[in-house]
Amino acid sequence: MGRNKSKRLEKLFLGIFLWIIVVTVWSLSSFSQCTLTLSPSDIPQGTVGSYYSVQFTASGGTAPYTFYTDTLPPGLSLTSSGLLSGTPAMAGDFSLLIGAYDSSYPSCNVDAYYLLVISQCS
Repeated sequence: MGRNKSKRLEKLFLGIFLWIIVVTVWSLSSFSQCTLTLSPSDIPQGTVGSYYSVQFTASGGTAPYTFYTDTLPPGLSLTSSGLLSGTPAMAGDFSLLIGAYDSSYPSCNVDAYYLLVISQCS
């Protein structure tokens, strides 16, 4: 291969490499402007031994959304579609982290803290 042809190939590959970097940076920066919102803003109190249910929803970003939590009081669970439900087994004041992320790439996410008060049955 001649020296000139080798130099032209190096420039071509460098140009393609730089183009890929520019497109990637532009693509990532266009996704960074997303905003998700969780609802409801507060959740109702519950009672030990009584069925409890709250449906969380997300808005903004790209549906569908996936919901998650860190820990929940005994007897409750959160589905990936945002339904917090079950029969509380213990009284107390519980701080819950509920979050959601959307289906875009890279995904947008939101976290919110809720106070769940579970009282003893009367």
